[in-house]
Amino acid sequence: MKKAIVLIGTAALLSFPQTSGAQWVQTGGPPGGFILSLAVNGTNIFAGTMGGGVFLSTNGGRNWTAVNTGLPPVRGGRCLAAIGTNLFARTHDSGVFMSRNNGKSWKAVNTGLPGETPITCLARSEMTLVAGTDGDGIFLSADEGRSWRAGGSGLPAATRVSCLAASGKNLIAGTDGGGVFLSTNSGKRWTVVNSGLPEKILVTCLAVNGPNLFAGTDGQGVWRLALSDLQPE
Repeated sequence: MKKAIVLIGTAALLSFPQTSGAQWVQTGGPPGGFILSLAVNGTNIFAGTMGGGVFLSTNGGRNWTAVNTGLPPVRGGRCLAAIGTNLFARTHDSGVFMSRNNGKSWKAVNTGLPGETPITCLARSEMTLVAGTDGDGIFLSADEGRSWRAGGSGLPAATRVSCLAASGKNLIAGTDGGGVFLSTNSGKRWTVVNSGLPEKILVTCLAVNGPNLFAGTDGQGVWRLALSDLQPE
């Protein structure tokens, strides 16, 4: 493999090694470009955006169409989750909305959710829909959002859940100042899994890649844990 060298005057700027093969190609939208979440439902791709609501692509991302009928005016971004043929979107301060027709129309599914507390994130654990909140912990729906109940036994009171991730039967929650929590029963009970993490760490995002769980933080980089070590403390 050869390296490309660009000469400008007497200075030499070394580039990264030249490579051949596959590369990323930008899709045809959505407009605005600030994408906060993606969800796939069959051949449909949905994008939650900052300020523009939800967009749908039915042709692999070449074209996008806004699908916001029934959603409240956008404040902040949308977080998306799919269960079966149903799509769910969290809003900044209006709770959770569901669409049964690929975003053509939406309806609120907030029965049992705390009315004054913003929903921060959504995830699915098997057939349970899980919502994290900004100060009221975790809420669970086992009937596709028609009703919610408080979950999260084991989470400290007034916990802000900033992110959720699922791996098999495990559900993982990142919190603001409390670190990482694990549930092995779809969010009914939680135990802390912070061994090795700094105290009062703010976990902003979680991702599962192969055998590892990764946690992004506010100011303290990315941390890794083997999924085989993901056990209640």
